[in-house]
Amino acid sequence: MEINHIPSLFGPITEKQSSILQCNPVILKKIENFSEKSHLPVTEICYHTAGSLFGHILIAATHEGICHLSFFENRDVAFQVLQTSFPAQTFVEGEHPLMSAAIAVLQTGVFGTEPIILQIKGSLFQFAVWEKLLQIPFGQLTTYQHIAHLLGNVKASRAVGSAVGSNPVAFFIPCHRVVQTTGKAGGYKWGLERKIKLISWEQNILASIK
Repeated sequence: MEINHIPSLFGPITEKQSSILQCNPVILKKIENFSEKSHLPVTEICYHTAGSLFGHILIAATHEGICHLSFFENRDVAFQVLQTSFPAQTFVEGEHPLMSAAIAVLQTGVFGTEPIILQIKGSLFQFAVWEKLLQIPFGQLTTYQHIAHLLGNVKASRAVGSAVGSNPVAFFIPCHRVVQTTGKAGGYKWGLERKIKLISWEQNILASIK
């Protein structure tokens, strides 16, 4: 897929579009003092699988926020990825109140005002990139190069791509809104077909709001 028009990061959406969408605000918090050789201060992670408009999802949360959200084809493989991301943690299957707003959006396509609270781990550079992703308006696209420029290092496109690809929370940290400067969709850790579907879905919603 090639994207013929790449709107600028921070490009405007109309006041009417904004008022109708009311996209749930995303609050990004960092898991402190976590490395692959250390553990979370809280050693219990709740996880849940569900269907969505874009395929099956696995969502996980600490007591402070969603720490993982992925699309999957194979549930066992998806759970193994979660376990690998948080070694030596206790996993408890079940729904958690912090998951409800995120699941509702992905199952109904209807946005609300309840915050999506994320608590994730990553390097300072990864967080800088993810914060830029959160600033891309709904239904719009930007490029890896543009994000590198915003971070003050135009030569960091490859590093930006790596950080985008390591995003631990699908959709709500919108890495699907980043494409190549050529207009090609580029990669997506949860499948290129799903990325194209997400982009088209968002742009169709915006186009339908006059």
